[in-house]
Amino acid sequence: MLDPFSRKLFLRAAILAGCAFAYGCSRKDERVTKIDEALQSGTGYLLTLQIPDGAWKSPRYPVFRDGYSLTPLVCLALQAGHGPTKALDKGADFMLAMSKEASEKLIFPVYCLSMTLVAFAQRSEANWKSKREEILSYLRKHQLNEDLGWQAEDLTYGGWGESVKPYEKPPAGRAIEENRAPNLSNTMFALEALRAAGVQDGDPAYVAGLKFLERCQNFGEGKDGGFFFSPTHRKQNKAGEFHSYGSTTADGLRALLAAGAKLDDPRVKAARKWLLTHFSAEMNPGDFPKERRRWCDGLLYYWGWSASQALRKSTPPGDPRGPLWAIELADSVLRRQKSDGTWSNKEALLLEDDPLVATFMAIGTLALCKAAIVGA
Repeated sequence: MLDPFSRKLFLRAAILAGCAFAYGCSRKDERVTKIDEALQSGTGYLLTLQIPDGAWKSPRYPVFRDGYSLTPLVCLALQAGHGPTKALDKGADFMLAMSKEASEKLIFPVYCLSMTLVAFAQRSEANWKSKREEILSYLRKHQLNEDLGWQAEDLTYGGWGESVKPYEKPPAGRAIEENRAPNLSNTMFALEALRAAGVQDGDPAYVAGLKFLERCQNFGEGKDGGFFFSPTHRKQNKAGEFHSYGSTTADGLRALLAAGAKLDDPRVKAARKWLLTHFSAEMNPGDFPKERRRWCDGLLYYWGWSASQALRKSTPPGDPRGPLWAIELADSVLRRQKSDGTWSNKEALLLEDDPLVATFMAIGTLALCKAAIVGA
């Protein structure tokens, strides 16, 4: 008899049986063609919003109007959608020109600087090499470790938070500041940035980072293998308490791989199993209590974007289940595209109702789904 995990995958495969025979033939080609068309119209929309200095700024939300917060993310989407080199070069030049004073005023410093490293890690110009070293130094100084007074036994050890300045451990008896405490999302972005910049396995930043990830995963006997957002502040966990949910489990799996965990690592296998077992192409999955159900819809595009990266990166060679999630997710994203090439979320909780925000994530998702479907 099949276990619940295998049974669920079997049923999903049966539902998709209509494309099983045609998967290698016309249905596959038709789906890939639709993805290519969607990527072209979506990237076309993004290009209309690039301003003369090379940046992208939200026309809707002031928090995304500094230019620095969205530009590296949009550039990543353009890379995925094969956007024009000229637009990417202008975006890179804008980020390169970011002054030290401007970086100290970033609203989301770790997110922004990490994604800048990821987006432009391969640029070979000498001034970009200098910028990469500058950002790497910043990220290392902001990890909560011994240099800032944190010890391996601290729940916060090894993580990154949203603090503008390095967060030194507060004196005994003083609570950890919620808005400066590390969380899984910031930590994942920082670890992926280090990996993109060429930091090698075994680096102390990875060793400490894995310690923090252990404290964000429901791993071990009787636990489901998923991840939650914060080990120190329960209210920050979108599904409540320390419950596992989709977007953080995708982030957690990505973070494990970025920090050097291998595909056969039990923690990686447990997180991947959670994602496949609970996978939904229509909402951010998890056991959300009624009062938190908005997070299922509010993180729709982020969930698809992070899940596609996590599942793509963690697929074992020759895994026969590989493309099923990509087929479901691609079809769902394609259905939601508007006639002007954009995507947007009806739920404004995470600002995904801004077409600029939703569109760059949808493009990234579709590009990864296509790669999984064609076996690239």
